[in-house]
Amino acid sequence: MAFYDMEGLKYIPDSEKTYEKCLEYIKTNGWLLNYVPLHMRTIEMCFEAVKQESDALQFVPEHLKSYELCLEALHLRTFKTPIF
Repeated sequence: MAFYDMEGLKYIPDSEKTYEKCLEYIKTNGWLLNYVPLHMRTIEMCFEAVKQESDALQFVPEHLKSYELCLEALHLRTFKTPIF
């Protein structure tokens, strides 16, 4: 994915988004989890988002927030390196 496309996910209609496409974007910019339809957000995708940007935790659905995910976000905020 080209650098200039990093935020392109927010311009793609939900009807054209696929899990794979969303995950690819999330791996480059965790904030983009906000533009992933709720039904596509998985624990794997949320971990990728939080690894990129700890503040992406706010876009993780409550039922997917686990101890490990929150620990990852806290660790990144404190040390700036992923633990998982």
